[in-house]
Amino acid sequence: MGKKPINSQTEVQQDAKQQTPSFDFKKMNMEMGPLAYYALSSMREGNQIEVPIPCTVSGADMPAFLNFDDIYEFITFQDISVNCILVYLRRDEKLAFVSPTLISPVKTDTPDAGLKERADALVAFLRNAPKGRIYLVLHNRGRHWVLGVIDPWEDLVLYFDPFRDKKRDDFTNLMNMALMDWKLIAGEGIKKNETIKQKSRIVFVLSKKVVLNVVFLF
Repeated sequence: MGKKPINSQTEVQQDAKQQTPSFDFKKMNMEMGPLAYYALSSMREGNQIEVPIPCTVSGADMPAFLNFDDIYEFITFQDISVNCILVYLRRDEKLAFVSPTLISPVKTDTPDAGLKERADALVAFLRNAPKGRIYLVLHNRGRHWVLGVIDPWEDLVLYFDPFRDKKRDDFTNLMNMALMDWKLIAGEGIKKNETIKQKSRIVFVLSKKVVLNVVFLF
């Protein structure tokens, strides 16, 4: 078979035009339209939107930067970036996001490495937790990520890990230590006349389908 003929310059330009991201403005609401127009007109050359993220949302004061790809994925209902999630959580005070760097072990090959320091950091983050706020916790123990959903006032943790490895599981110890300290320091009067439990209620969610459903529910 012979080599495929090289496309003409016109064909190359047409291919590039077809691959250029675009939006269907007719299907957008009043909020999405201006955002899409701004992204197309001002962000295609690399400009970014900087959004300040307070420590009450992520555990540390830091900005989130949204680029054109972030906006495009959001508007077209694709998988979105962590920065999009942070900006969304900033709007909704019912949810807070705990940065993985706050609680994940530095040495992932050593179980419970720096456990006390990481638990203390989480306690400091939860210190002024209002009732009803849910905390999303991403935890990295090497090449595997797990998700925790914490309601400190209910002393409840949902632990999402379809591939749970008990030998390398420091997340359970971390949650028990942090919430125990939080109950003693910040939540001393959670439930009057009730002995503070040594261990929190941790519910393990192993099904991938259940994980997705619960995450969307929150």
